[in-house]
Formats: sequence, C-alpha cells, structure tokens
Amino acid sequence: MRILHILPSIRSGGVANVVYNLTSYQIKQGEDVTIFVSSSQHKFRTKEKDFVDLGANVIYSHLSRNYDPRHVKEFASVIRGFDIVHVHLFPNQLWVSMAYRSLPESERPVLLTTEHNTFNNRRRFPVLRHLDRYLYTPYSRIVSISESTKENLDRWLSSPAIAERDIVIQNGVDIETFRQARPVDFDDLNLPSDARLVIMVARLTPPKDPLTLVKAIKECPDNIHAVFIGYGPQESEIRKLSEKLLIEKRIHLLGLRNDVPSCLKRCDLGVLSTNWDGFGLVAVEYMAAGLPVLASDVDGLRDVIGNKDCLFPVGDYRTLAQKITGLLTGNEAYSAMKAYCHSRADVFSVGKMNREYLHLYKHLIDGNKENN
Repeated sequence: MRILHILPSIRSGGVANVVYNLTSYQIKQGEDVTIFVSSSQHKFRTKEKDFVDLGANVIYSHLSRNYDPRHVKEFASVIRGFDIVHVHLFPNQLWVSMAYRSLPESERPVLLTTEHNTFNNRRRFPVLRHLDRYLYTPYSRIVSISESTKENLDRWLSSPAIAERDIVIQNGVDIETFRQARPVDFDDLNLPSDARLVIMVARLTPPKDPLTLVKAIKECPDNIHAVFIGYGPQESEIRKLSEKLLIEKRIHLLGLRNDVPSCLKRCDLGVLSTNWDGFGLVAVEYMAAGLPVLASDVDGLRDVIGNKDCLFPVGDYRTLAQKITGLLTGNEAYSAMKAYCHSRADVFSVGKMNREYLHLYKHLIDGNKENN
C-alpha cells in the first residue's frame, strides 16, 4: 500500500508520537509510507530524523501556516496516487476534505481521519456543526481514540450517517521503551537530596492546565518539586506564577526533550492537568515508566486511567496537592498506586493499535477496489 499521513507537525507531542508508531509498524510490514507536514516552519520538524531513519519519505508544505486555505489546492495535488490518506487534526481535515471533492472520482484515494480530542473550540458555536458535517462526509472512516471521543463527536454532529463510520481504536504506547529506560541525571537542577519530583509532560497551552500543578506545588511540602517538559505560550505565566508564590526554585521548566522515557524514570509521580483530552497518551507513558499517575477527571482521560483515586476535579489544585502529598509521604499508598498503574499500562499496547489500523486500511482499500 502507498500510505500518506498528513499532520501539522512532527515534533514531540502525542499525535506525532502516535504517527511515529504507526509509521514504524507499517514500514516493517512492507508498506510505502509518506509523511506530509502541513507547515514549512522549521520548528515543526524536530523529529524529522526519527521518521527518516524509519525509512519514511518526509515532505513539507511550501506554506507556513496550517490555516492557509491555499492548502486545498496543494492537497489536491499531494493526495493523488496514494492508496490511503490518513489525516490528523483540524484544519488539515477540512482542507483535505475540500481537495478530495475537487478531484475526479478515478483519482480519489481512500480517506481516513483520526479524532484525537473529546472537545474543540468549534463546538462552542452550534452554527459550526454544519461545517463539521461537511468536513467529515468524504472520510470512509473516522477513528475516535476512545469511547468518550466517539460519544462526544457523534453527539456534536448529530448525523447517523457519519456516526456509522465513526469507530474506536485506542491509542497505544511502546510500553517496553518506557519500562526499560535508564533514569536521567538532573544534575543541572541543583535539587536537594530529599527532593521528590512530580513531572508533567504536555504542551504549555490553555487547553492543558499547567498552572493548576504550579498552585498545587505551593500547597505541598517544600521537598516536592515540579518538572515540566514541553513548550508553549504559558511558559512565561508559569514562571511569573511560581515567582509570585515564592516557589520558583521548586518549578523546573525543561522545554522540549528527546529523552522523555529517561526523564520519567527519574521522577516519582506523573501529573496530567488538563481542561479536556481525547485520550491522554502521556498518562499511559507515565504508567509504563512505573509512575503513579494523577490526572484531571475529564472524558477520555477518565477512561484511560480507570481508577477514581487517580483523578482530581479540573482546576482543583487543593485536591491535587492533597493527593500528591498523600502519595509522596505514604509508602503503602504509593506502592499500591504504582502497582495499579504498572498493570494498567499493559491495556494500551502499541502493537494492538498498529494491527487494528493496518487491518482497517486493507479493509477500506479492498472495499474501494470492489466499488470501482
């Protein structure tokens, strides 16, 4: 098969990691895989070498902005000749949908898209429901990454015809990569000898909620520190808030890292504070690395965690602080939570995800050949 993945960036992050795992498996199975990144900006290609080393063909848009409508014409040219085009994230979903409609039927590939979130800002405005119905119509399948993601999408679209094509394939993680990683040394952080480290790996943006963790650390014992791995516009807000709360020496912003598994192995607890999340892939990575996990009680993420004791209400930094303190000062509770999370990670094996996607590709392509 000639497979094309379209996504906005290939830098550290949940969607890029999912596509990396899919690409690795698909190439090992003998498939021809191309990655198209819908921005020319160099900051969006930090994992390019990783994909090239797999044997993928990586190409970039000549346009710098993902929201540039000229992508429609570009995609109409790009998607020709592929057996299946797998589209990730908006607005690529819209531009490809429009490009597909502009092609003669004989030149149209099979379209597939993955729905990665339980919520997005378009759903704040009912009038945009019509746009999304138009967007999803050409896709042979919409793959939701969790039951909650599917339920929220189907409720939003209110279209039985589209709901019939919406299925669930859960995201997966390469569990052994995280279990076998060796802990990194954080010598440059000048940590006290008794420091306990809480880590959050996420984009530092409002859909995530890193400020809640900063506020929680203020309420915790002085030897509990927070480590943030990620990038985004809220980095300056985190610095300002930590200075205001007089805990700047306990908040460590490490930016983008290529050694996340090793960083997790050095820490004591993983936190994912967020306003919404379709799945929460990083929560599985925490668990695979052997960390107890605390996460916001939101659709999608709630399904992944599977244990109410690991959840806290969105934005409730006091409850988060209590749970962090309870785990990091109580050996029995910590050991029990760690054992649960270790076992839970096995549910989300990357192998299962890879096999289900490849089976779906072949099914859709065979069906398309029969129809033609």
